[in-house]
Amino acid sequence: MDTGSKRSGLTHVRKVVMLLLVVFIAYLAAPLFVDIVPAPLVDNVRIVNHDIYQAIDRTRRIPVEVALPHVARAGMTQFVKLLPLDEAVRTRVQSRLAGRDFVDELVPFLLMVKDMYVASGELEVQKFDEHFRAQYTAADNTPGIEHSMFSWRPQTDQEAEQQAEQQAEQQGEQQPEQQQAEQSSTGSEQAEGGFGLSLDLAAELVTLYDALYLVGNDQAESVLGRLACTADEISERLASTAQRVQPAVRSLLQQVRGSMPADAEMGTSLDAILTDDVRLETITLSLVHFMDLMVCKHYQMFASFISRELQLGQWLHNELDQPGGGELWSYLDYAQHQRKYGVMIAVDGLQGHLIEALASNDYEGPFIQAIDQEQQAGMARVDEANQERLAQQTEFLEMFAREGYSDPNYLPFFSDLYDYAGATDPFHPQAVAQSGISTTPTISVRNLPIIKTGAPVAGTGATGVPNFHFVDRTFELDGEQQGRAYYFFGNDALQLTSLTQAAGMQSLFQRLPTRSSYSCTAQYDEYANAGIDPFLNLALGEAVRDFGEVLCFQELSQRADNELRLAELRAELMALRTRLGADAPWYNWYQLWNRDTALTRARQLVDEIASLQARAMPELLLYYNPWPDHFAHFTGPFADEILSPSGELARLDYWLGQLTQLYQRAGLGDRVLYGMAGDHGLSPVFELVSPQARVLDYLAEQGVPMNIIKISSDEGEGPKLTHVLRPPSMRGYDVVIASTAGGNLMFDFFVNQTDQWDQQPIESELRTWQPIAWQDAGSERSIDLIDTMVERLGDSLEYLVVRTARGNDVERADIALYGPGGQGMITRRGQRVMYTFTGRDLLGLKRPSRYDEFAAEGDARHQALYQRCVTEAEPGNPSSWCDESQWRALASYTDKPDSVVQLAHLYDSDRAGTINLFPAEGIAYNSIVPGRHAGESFHEKDAFAGLWGVPVVPDTPDRRLGSVLGGSIPMSIYEYLSGREITAQDEGWGYPSLSQAINLAVDGAEEMTTERTE
Repeated sequence: MDTGSKRSGLTHVRKVVMLLLVVFIAYLAAPLFVDIVPAPLVDNVRIVNHDIYQAIDRTRRIPVEVALPHVARAGMTQFVKLLPLDEAVRTRVQSRLAGRDFVDELVPFLLMVKDMYVASGELEVQKFDEHFRAQYTAADNTPGIEHSMFSWRPQTDQEAEQQAEQQAEQQGEQQPEQQQAEQSSTGSEQAEGGFGLSLDLAAELVTLYDALYLVGNDQAESVLGRLACTADEISERLASTAQRVQPAVRSLLQQVRGSMPADAEMGTSLDAILTDDVRLETITLSLVHFMDLMVCKHYQMFASFISRELQLGQWLHNELDQPGGGELWSYLDYAQHQRKYGVMIAVDGLQGHLIEALASNDYEGPFIQAIDQEQQAGMARVDEANQERLAQQTEFLEMFAREGYSDPNYLPFFSDLYDYAGATDPFHPQAVAQSGISTTPTISVRNLPIIKTGAPVAGTGATGVPNFHFVDRTFELDGEQQGRAYYFFGNDALQLTSLTQAAGMQSLFQRLPTRSSYSCTAQYDEYANAGIDPFLNLALGEAVRDFGEVLCFQELSQRADNELRLAELRAELMALRTRLGADAPWYNWYQLWNRDTALTRARQLVDEIASLQARAMPELLLYYNPWPDHFAHFTGPFADEILSPSGELARLDYWLGQLTQLYQRAGLGDRVLYGMAGDHGLSPVFELVSPQARVLDYLAEQGVPMNIIKISSDEGEGPKLTHVLRPPSMRGYDVVIASTAGGNLMFDFFVNQTDQWDQQPIESELRTWQPIAWQDAGSERSIDLIDTMVERLGDSLEYLVVRTARGNDVERADIALYGPGGQGMITRRGQRVMYTFTGRDLLGLKRPSRYDEFAAEGDARHQALYQRCVTEAEPGNPSSWCDESQWRALASYTDKPDSVVQLAHLYDSDRAGTINLFPAEGIAYNSIVPGRHAGESFHEKDAFAGLWGVPVVPDTPDRRLGSVLGGSIPMSIYEYLSGREITAQDEGWGYPSLSQAINLAVDGAEEMTTERTE
């Protein structure tokens, strides 16, 4: 996650209600629904999933008689009786539950509320804090174990509040996530015993449901045969529904405001909303939109779950009745011994070199020594300039850099992952990249869909999301082209799935629709059969630590037990095959009786198998962990809160170990391919710079009149809200400013306000640029924006990037880089790229990396690639240019992995802005916190990428992948599960296949290319 929610003194229950009401939503998965087109069967394949699971229309209602065996209506009725509801609300809800035709959305909604939002008693899954306290004691004097997010003596609520207030005064109330983390460090939720929230919150959610869907709606008219869940249908009803429920939303906001201190920071924000009808309407629209999406999503999971169980049961019974059992026995053997499983793990902010150095205790190596020196030099530079330090506690790093840290309890999962010497463990990984790569800009909203789906940013099947913000210049309102700004920390997060779907992106679940699947707090989970809500995890996981993991892993633990039971049932059913196939004469009553008895038992086993299979271990699991990034922004990426044994990397390590153990416990360990990718790393910040102040304010002082709009918050500040039906026009502005995560800052300029308004200006136009006022006055004055920015930003600038010609897209690029002392030019034609520079090489392609050591052969390879790609390339001859794989290999020896290729694709989309600025190392643009990404430093580009498990068959035990793009990891999961090697970047795949590099078995014996949605 790239920014945090604002601090408040509310209880967890009130906090989440308020978050729902003001739509503090980040990375919400908003499902769009397309009918699945069943694939044709493949010749000579005995068992394929789509032989069993036919098209599932997830927008069709489930008849009551079908759903009742799967849903305890009486249990739902009793649950509603327990909720503290207004009696009129309770009556409407109970009446809807008693419906006799189709199952209403209310049933799966109540199931979700009951399972996720209400305390569930004692936990079966141990949380990290409990695990850590069992491994370490207060007598442990390891530096850095105690920090702002952990203390041996849990704080009282009063102490936590006092500490938060003190830090707010010291830091200008600008580090909300850190303050909330300090409150969560008390461990108070562990002392409460249960897990979840409360009946009060459940009642609030049910009341909202009632206001949106039940009040004033006739049951016979609203419960029709088809669910109104498409994006268009949701949009059409937004305005009318919002107008109807706005008084209820105002009342709820007033209740929340009344429970807060008069001078509460969040209370002031609520006051502004309550006194502004436009803001109140914006909040209401977003709340209605969010509830629509959540309700529809859970209904569709419910429909999918029941449909799969029914279809499997019907198929099994049909095959059992065939002569000789038909394909039943092949299916049982396949399920028992051959079925493949894929686990895709996406971790926000996981840096590859960092976790490897820590887990391998490589404290004397270049990486740890370099970052230790950087921390010391950065602090000294700030002190020398008499600037205020950004607080970073790095005691563990300082100790580790001096003497290392050898402890079997520290990062045991990752330690095994990187133990290549003579490894014999069958689950030992063999394909972790030496350099995982985050694409530019190194920002989550761009890279998360990439590492979860394998889709490119632009082109066929693209994500359509180049950054955490952008201006869509083609957007029209009321027939007028006015442009639409998107900034995804706020209610625009609700638009992410519709944007990616419109661009053609397919989730892994969509590509493998007949696979049983589960989404563990992950976005982009369209067509997952079940899952834990990602918004819930983001809203609560910061304060109630391990919230999503406990919900997810308790579910997987039960599924592991079901998997073991299924193995027993299948074995028993297969043992009946001889008796069922006995061909006895009519007079041999004993054999006939024996066969009939076996058939009766077989039918019972088939029913139980069909019922349990939908609740067994998923064939495709997508797990998202946001916390290494989430907290590193506010502590610094190398702080004790992240690196120490009580920090976020240790927490991640614990849950990865638990996940692997669950699949092994279920007896599936030798059939699981695990893949994991970080979306980016992070870089520490010591100085803060505002390009707006240094450049645009300066130009204003020089008499350049500019109309400016800023569509983003500074890193560390709160979210922004956009009216979803009538977003503000981008017409009439000279420049649109957007920044995020302290790294990339994007300017959108305009050529004019008439015929060329929607065109992205190129360099020549920016060197003679005029603001609107000068154009209107017919002035001949102009300014050179490029030189002005380079001069005014000085050493704070790594480089800026700008188009030099029109027509930049997936097939070609013409761009320039400008920075202190140097200029670079990148030209791309398809996969061929040329890079030239004058003055200082801004990309440092000839300079070996400070963070790696290369043997003599590596140094020689580096020099040879430099000679081939830079020195020998001929400007007019693209055939002499290096291709992308060669450039990637060259840049892997430098401090800027994959720099040339990533920059060559920066402007594949017009949405990528006009000028992109990247700050120098140790500096953040438009930020107030000590951790950044979205920039071009090594730490931001260096994202973990790896695969492990028995399906990985390396050539040698110490096999390592070289430079790997994060998008290649989900592609490998697909290749393994589908049995198909991806041979070209088509059908929405955007990155190189890894199946050959890791000798992945893709023999086509499972499922084929046609298993896709159209």
